[in-house]
Amino acid sequence: MLEVYKLANHIVNDKFPEGKDQHEAARYLAEAAFTHYGFFAPFEFARDERERPYLVSWGGSNKDLLLADEKLSFLRDEDEFLEELSRENEDVGKFKGDFNISHSGDQVWMAISDGKVGIDVESLSIGRRPQSLEQMISGRFLSDREKDHMERSLEKFGLTNEFNAKFMQLWTFKESVAKALNIPVTEVLFNIDYYEMLSEGEQGKHERLFTIEWEGETYYISQRWDDEGVLSVCSQTEFWLTKSAKVLE
Repeated sequence: MLEVYKLANHIVNDKFPEGKDQHEAARYLAEAAFTHYGFFAPFEFARDERERPYLVSWGGSNKDLLLADEKLSFLRDEDEFLEELSRENEDVGKFKGDFNISHSGDQVWMAISDGKVGIDVESLSIGRRPQSLEQMISGRFLSDREKDHMERSLEKFGLTNEFNAKFMQLWTFKESVAKALNIPVTEVLFNIDYYEMLSEGEQGKHERLFTIEWEGETYYISQRWDDEGVLSVCSQTEFWLTKSAKVLE
């Protein structure tokens, strides 16, 4: 199972203008997404040793208060849900899945899954400093084949949004994998060749779906791009972003 959410651009621009308070924008989306997912406030979040956020609990810690809460009155005929809330164990209000958030410019995205998940977005409206892109291409971050592709793209397009998009397709792919596996991005940079995956992936209009194997487990990377930016999601669920991503107000 995988759900992908985007915070509507006008909400980002109205409540969090000019890229300010991006962490607050991320929390705003997290609470809205988990509410849409079927959970209830209050939400308690924390960060692990790698600064990756996770959901500690939802709906408060007291089951009896949850059952008495008037906010749940419309669910009282939902026997399965009430049975789960009433169950005498410590799992009530806990989230056993995974979620990940990424923000860039006025774009804020989140993925929720019952397995591992990582998401990365890069806005093309921000632009990248030419020297930073050239340093990454000429440095040790890319395989020889990736470097060759990027150098030819740079020669063809120059430092334009079209080149930016091609570079960010490679970059968000690797960032999303690193986030899903919760490992340093350098491990992915040095061990997975984007263009090798590209030759094997499925292609749609402005979207791709890749499959990789990592330590005996299968992961799917769904990637889409448009004039706003590039988005990649890595999870253990096969998923096409264009068909299923939701925009939250």
